[in-house]
Amino acid sequence: MIYPEGLIRRLVGTGAARVHAVRLGDRVVSSLLTLISDSHWMCWLAGQTSEGRSIAASYLAYDALIREAQDAGVPAVNLGASVGRGAEFKRHLGAADVDMFEWRRESVRARATRLAAGVTSRLPRARTTRPRAT
Repeated sequence: MIYPEGLIRRLVGTGAARVHAVRLGDRVVSSLLTLISDSHWMCWLAGQTSEGRSIAASYLAYDALIREAQDAGVPAVNLGASVGRGAEFKRHLGAADVDMFEWRRESVRARATRLAAGVTSRLPRARTTRPRAT
């Protein structure tokens, strides 16, 4: 996924996001973009080069992020959704899986349309050919 550079610059410039980057010499090998608020921080984007991956550079970025959030008194840091090796990595950092809930607010008409679409998609398809005479 590629996001507009202007969006990223605006988020960081207004203080809505922070960047944590790990450098090896003059090269950035790992970086995080984290959205911040008083109640929690959300790691939105993360990436690293193959060189960064080979030295586990992202651990340094996540360590800096978590320490900074702790120093700011932020009670929760969401490291983003992951499965497989990403989830394993987060467990090494002390992360715990938590249930997620989804709330929807929609009009009665929108709900009826959504439910009807679900029902009709599960109905057997009507025959489009005439039955043969016997």
